[in-house]
Order: sequence, then C-alpha cells, then structure tokens
Amino acid sequence: MIYRQSASCRLPRRLALVFFSCCLAMPSAESFAAPASHASSTSIPVNSVPEPTHLAVVVHGLHGRPADLTYLGNAIGSRGQGRILPHLAHCNLHKTMDGVVKGGERLAAEIKEVVAAHPSLRAISFIGNSLGGVYSRYALSLLWEPRTRTVLGLKPITFMSIATPHLGVRRFTVVPLPDLVHVATPLFIGQTGNDLILRSRGEGETPLLLEMAQSTKFLEPLAAFRHRCAYGNVKEDLLVPIGTALFHPGPESMEGTGHILKETVVLPDGAREDVRMEVFAMPPAPWEDGLKEVEGSVQGASPVMKERADGRGRLASVPAVAGGAVPDDSNRDWMEPRMAAQLNALGWEKVAVAFRTPFFSAHNMICALSRDPLTTFLFRKGQGVMDHAAARIARGAAEEDDGYA
Repeated sequence: MIYRQSASCRLPRRLALVFFSCCLAMPSAESFAAPASHASSTSIPVNSVPEPTHLAVVVHGLHGRPADLTYLGNAIGSRGQGRILPHLAHCNLHKTMDGVVKGGERLAAEIKEVVAAHPSLRAISFIGNSLGGVYSRYALSLLWEPRTRTVLGLKPITFMSIATPHLGVRRFTVVPLPDLVHVATPLFIGQTGNDLILRSRGEGETPLLLEMAQSTKFLEPLAAFRHRCAYGNVKEDLLVPIGTALFHPGPESMEGTGHILKETVVLPDGAREDVRMEVFAMPPAPWEDGLKEVEGSVQGASPVMKERADGRGRLASVPAVAGGAVPDDSNRDWMEPRMAAQLNALGWEKVAVAFRTPFFSAHNMICALSRDPLTTFLFRKGQGVMDHAAARIARGAAEEDDGYA
C-alpha cells in the first residue's frame, strides 16, 4: 500500500506553486563559480585504491549545484570499495537555462576530460537527477561509439535517473494549465523551458524530447546499458510528477507488468515507515506491448520500434525517427504516450517512492539534497533512497569486475 497524502497538506493556497512546478526542476539559486578543471575537481577521492575502473557520472538538475548530490556521491564511493570513481559533474553550473542540447554538449566534453585523466577506467554508469537525467541521455548520443558499442571505450553498465522529466512537463501538473502558461515558460527558464514543454525547435522540426525517445541516435546507447533504473515520487513532487519521472501513468497500473518488490526504508536516525519504495522490474518488450502500458491514444502515429530487445536490453532493431508529418501543435496529445512506449520497450527497473512529507518537498527529498548542513538536515529522509540507488550502482560495478556477461 502506498502512503496517501493527508487532506491538510493539499491547501488551496499551494496551487499558486503550480506554474513554477511545471517549469523548475531545482528551484534554489546558484551562487558560486565552477572550478576550472573538469577532470578532477569534483571527482570524489577513492581511498586506498588510486586507479578505479568504473566511472559513475552524477549530474545535477536545473539551477542545481554539484554539491546537491554530495550524499549520493559519497554513498557510491563508499560502496565501490575502490572500484568506482564518483564524479559530480559541474559543467552546467549557472548554465541550465540554455537548453538540453547545450547542456548535453557541455556534459559530454566534461566526461571526455575525466576519462582522459583516468586511463584505468573500463566501465561507466550515469546517475542523472531531475534535468540531469535528460542531459545524460543527450550526452550519451555524443559519446557513443557504435562500432565497439562503448561509451568512449568504456562498457556501459547502469543508467539511472532520479525524478527526471523524461516526457517533459507539459501534461504533468497538479491541475491542467492553459496554453498561455506553457507559452510563458521560456520567459522563466529559457530554451530549457521550450524543451520541457515539447515545443518544436523550428518549422518542420520535431520537439527534442520526442526525438530523443524515438531516434536511433539516442536509443541505441541507452539500450546498451546492462541496467536502466528510474526513481520517481508517488506524491508531493510538483516539479516532476511520477507520470513523467517513470514514464508511466502511475505505480498502480504497473502491477502485473513485472515482479514487484517492496521495501521499507529505515532512516539514519532510526525512524521507520516514513518512506516506502516499490520496485517494479519491467523487462524489455516489443513496442506494441509497451504501447498498451500507457494512457492516451497514439492513433495515427506510426510504430517505429517493432523488434523485441534481447535480455540485456540491446535492441535487435533500433527505431529511426518516425517518418511522418511533423507534430501538429494543435493536437499533440499522442506525443507523451508514444515517448513512454518507446522508453518502456527498453526494459527498466522503476522505483516508486512515497514520503510522508508536507509542503511538496519530495523533489529535493528523493535525491537527499545536501548542498549545505541545512538542506542535508531538511531532506535527510531521502538518504535511505539514495543508499538504495548507490547499492544498485555498486552491484553493477561488481558484476563487471566479476566478468559478468
């Protein structure tokens, strides 16, 4: 049973937050400059083993800082036993409003520097928080080497997103918003806003997130990861609701689609039952099967993925961009269901998280936001969830070290 929000938490005055909820993924302001060197300045040191073999790239979200994910980075490093180099990406500090393309390009450039500085690396994982998950998917398209099926020569192991708006935010708000609000979104978060509300980039062009969900360029590297895992909040996340975070209508409709594991998180202070995680293991499926798992109609949308992915998530036949008409801005309701179907077809482990928390703070809670002592205390309930995520990354690294095939 998922925890339910009490009625007292749903105060009408909080609806004033809705507009900003559809726009922002990290509402806090940024206030310090990025270090000069990308290669090592935010890579968390690994004690006793100077040459790690597994790179874990940790990417912050909109208006975020590398320090936001310090707890997660440390949790990954402590579980890696020297194998894993956690790197908190900082290339997008102060620069998260100029769109997914530019942010993804900067992230790809930073990763190239880190890999060049650590020749012992053999494998790579990505952990993207909020907008950082979209940045990571775009960067992968630039780093992917099809001939060797590697990312800069490194074996792709785990791709993980935390409260990431994979389907954008256009249809994922607490209450329906008028089109006028969508039009105004770029005034607050620039080109990134256009990307998140699925606006076409120009005449005759496909919205970026739609292209990223159906183009070979983006799906092939994502499919190559041995593990794909998405975390999302069941409630209290106005910024990235569960429908877009897990590219699915909700955890109830996932029942029966995969093996369900249930886990109650014990907080660092010993408290119990404040957090509930339900883990849905969703195996790869044909495009048509994935289509049945999402709400909405895709009538008139040509199927672009027809082959089943194999057991390791590699597509037998990767789709190309749908060769039909450019989406009609007057009737775009088919886009999110198609995007969800395409992503679901790759096979994912999905983790639905429920917090007992008022004030709609789950978006920062789920990643255990830890940029300073105050935020670390306020969002400490998320530490159990991030421990779960770090353990998942460490298991993937251990499989690689053990010669997992």
